[in-house]
Amino acid sequence: LKIYDASGRLVRDLSRFILCGGRGFFSHIIWHGDNDLGHKVLPGVYFICLRVGDDVITDKVIKVE
Repeated sequence: LKIYDASGRLVRDLSRFILCGGRGFFSHIIWHGDNDLGHKVLPGVYFICLRVGDDVITDKVIKVE
């Protein structure tokens, strides 16, 4: 799971926090609006990209404060 800013730059890599599991497995990740250095990022549009095997899921989020 990686978070990118609107210009496509990697902001945060949360891959190390994802747990692998089998059928019925559920997990969630909370992004606190910080980058990989621990600094808060500015409000704006960000893109979340999750790669699972050959599948890629992308969604847009808006950070408001």
